[in-house]
Amino acid sequence: MAVEHEFDDSPSYPVVGVSKEDLLSARPDFEAQIAALTEGDMERIADKLGDALMDTYWLALDIIFDGSLPVTEPLDDVNS
Repeated sequence: MAVEHEFDDSPSYPVVGVSKEDLLSARPDFEAQIAALTEGDMERIADKLGDALMDTYWLALDIIFDGSLPVTEPLDDVNS
């Protein structure tokens, strides 16, 4: 059974997005191909980026907690 907290209904805050400008900044040599990307293409790219970032998300969050909050145990111990 999940433990309820007073902040369970708090909003979620976006941490990353991707735009054609981002892609062009990373690969200016693909300007024509990037310009031709459809909304569906961009959604697939964003999904792939999200999957890749999820791999390091929890590690990064643990590092942020270490530097920002008085947490005495790693997140892995708390979530287990």
